[in-house]
Amino acid sequence: MEHYFNLNYILDNETQLMVGSMYLDNERWQWWQWHQRCNGSFFTWDAFKKSLIERFNHESTFLGRLTKLRQTGTMDEYITAFEALAFRTRGLQDAF
Repeated sequence: MEHYFNLNYILDNETQLMVGSMYLDNERWQWWQWHQRCNGSFFTWDAFKKSLIERFNHESTFLGRLTKLRQTGTMDEYITAFEALAFRTRGLQDAF
């Protein structure tokens, strides 16, 4: 999003929050809605980004999702999903 904002000269917080929230997946969108109802709206993009990272960007979250990953589509789709989760974890043994 930071690159998108810079490329499109989106500098004001209100627009950054509006545009950034449009790209949330379902789980993060629900968190965003809950947060607005319970805690009020974020005032800055940086505050939103910090809260989002604190809530969702935990290595244990990615490792948990990785252990539950199952192939349901093509092999390429599975490999892409695996790589998206695996690069966010550290210290995985090859046997994993």
